[in-house]
Amino acid sequence: MNRCLLSFILRVSSTPKGVALLLSENGLIEDVLRVQMCSPYVPWEDTQFRGAVSLLGATTEGVAVLSSESSGILKDSLNRLWAAYEDPEFMLSSNTMPTRAMQDFINVLCSLTYTFQGDRRHGSDKSVVVKIMLSCRHRVQQDRKITWNLTTTNISAGTDTDIIGVVALLSERDDESSDETLVEFVGPTKLSELLTFESCVEPWHYVGLLTLRLLTSDLNVCLYLINKLNFQDHLLKLQSENTINSEFDNFTLNSSYDEKDMIIDAHSLLRHQILVATYIVGGPSERTLPSTELCEGLDEEESVPFLFSSYPPPQSYFKQTEVSPKTQTELHRFLKETRHGPHDSGWLLHARKAYRLSCHNDIKPLVLLDLFNQVAKCFYSDVTHQVDWSNVIPDTLFPAELEGIQLTIRYGVNCGLLQARPQNFDNLSYLLKQSHGINDTPSSFEGFDWFLATAFLVSGGNLDRCYLLLNNIICLPTSKYMWSNNHSFGSDSTFGHLLECVVSAELPQCFAALQTSGVSWWLVCRRWIRQCFWNVLDWQQICHWLVLCSLESPDYIVYFCVSLLRHLQPSLLIASANQRLCDTIKVIGTMKIYIPTLYAFLSVQIISALEMFPRTLSCMSCCYDPRFG
Repeated sequence: MNRCLLSFILRVSSTPKGVALLLSENGLIEDVLRVQMCSPYVPWEDTQFRGAVSLLGATTEGVAVLSSESSGILKDSLNRLWAAYEDPEFMLSSNTMPTRAMQDFINVLCSLTYTFQGDRRHGSDKSVVVKIMLSCRHRVQQDRKITWNLTTTNISAGTDTDIIGVVALLSERDDESSDETLVEFVGPTKLSELLTFESCVEPWHYVGLLTLRLLTSDLNVCLYLINKLNFQDHLLKLQSENTINSEFDNFTLNSSYDEKDMIIDAHSLLRHQILVATYIVGGPSERTLPSTELCEGLDEEESVPFLFSSYPPPQSYFKQTEVSPKTQTELHRFLKETRHGPHDSGWLLHARKAYRLSCHNDIKPLVLLDLFNQVAKCFYSDVTHQVDWSNVIPDTLFPAELEGIQLTIRYGVNCGLLQARPQNFDNLSYLLKQSHGINDTPSSFEGFDWFLATAFLVSGGNLDRCYLLLNNIICLPTSKYMWSNNHSFGSDSTFGHLLECVVSAELPQCFAALQTSGVSWWLVCRRWIRQCFWNVLDWQQICHWLVLCSLESPDYIVYFCVSLLRHLQPSLLIASANQRLCDTIKVIGTMKIYIPTLYAFLSVQIISALEMFPRTLSCMSCCYDPRFG
């Protein structure tokens, strides 16, 4: 392929809409990636190339190519890291790790893990939910009811497949050409070797821990690796073995264990953080993630973390949610007063006003259920949108999904949304099996349904309430963003294009930092939305997100994602200056986000965006919106 043509195609593929255009040419994306990956020199240090690879990997064709080439990509990165580690200048320095080479390895790993989000297509005539969540047209009838016409063409469900790349990396075959290597390489050449932790030879044990922390920041990958590698048990065993005998009490660093005490070093602190982060889910106000460095300026007892070698972790890492006073908010009062009245565009406008007056209060689950029930009355469809859950034949679950169920129940109990009882596991398992019964079960684990788990928690574990909630959500025009496992790249690309255009106009400095680091804010938000903002937002903020999706039109999701970036901008700019933006975004869960404070900036964005994209945004708003006149 001509070098100039290849450069041009890569520039086009650096935007979501450009990738969508390349998809119209059969085989073009596959050819471009194979030419680049098979060349003697792959420019991973070029941020524009990494950004293009990430976006191309959000397609089915890109996933196929990068999955097959991921073995060589990772091996080359590990070889470069080993060469830097063996460099005489580094060996004479006081550093414990070659910073530049390590960051290059992390950047490549981030690009690959952001990449594997492609659409695995498995269409079915049974895909009732998928049929409903399609592009729609809106019109306003004389009775001011909001209607939207749905096409009934069946499409393939797009599922979150971040784990495809990890599966490919863990399933690598032995390289038969390794004998031709001139330089002896004593480190791991595969991800599976890097994550076994059987050898504590440096620097590979620490590199493996950093890799594991990065991978497990994605909840779906975390569930897969827990089931595939059982890494939690391995790390707990290493923690229990990393001790000194109690006879040296004068030198112990942690006296909370009988007979032996744990040694605190960089490795044990990093293992400690991974063990806590992969067991406890929640936002920054719902869990305490331990630092990987000892705090200075504190008393000895305060600065030493409470290490452990068996689950569950100490209660100090679980933050108890504060119970809000039982006050009736303006939204709750409005829903009670209008429950039996007409529900049309006028009602929707007043509901938004009521929510803005009460947005600084906590949202109770029953209020959220009532809201969705009444908002659904504002819409009716030309096709039957109700799913008769009683007639759905349950399918089977994957072992990784069982891990997700346990994680969900722990989170619900910790937040006071569920009572600790065995029926929770059975009910959520049955709900997920029914979900598989509606959409054909894939041949392998492709991700946990985090939205379904969220709906289960909102419903307090009651299946009847959950069925009603899901049926109400299905008829909303924003449903494909809430239950986002069920839409494909084509509909995503317009959203991504608008998002990045608004970001470039409203937050040019942060947009430039993202571009310089090879990060697409669209892919970041895509992952967060598909995981229903778990580990990013506190539970109450997730409830606010659901309210926004129910009351506002789909274009509001764009403004919301831009507002998130504006809130995180100071931290991300600092990380970009230190060349750590990729992995900082991956472990963003320590930055507290309070949605009601975003409203002022949201109103400014709406006016600005409507001036830039009046036609596109009006098409994206699938329902009649009184805010647009």
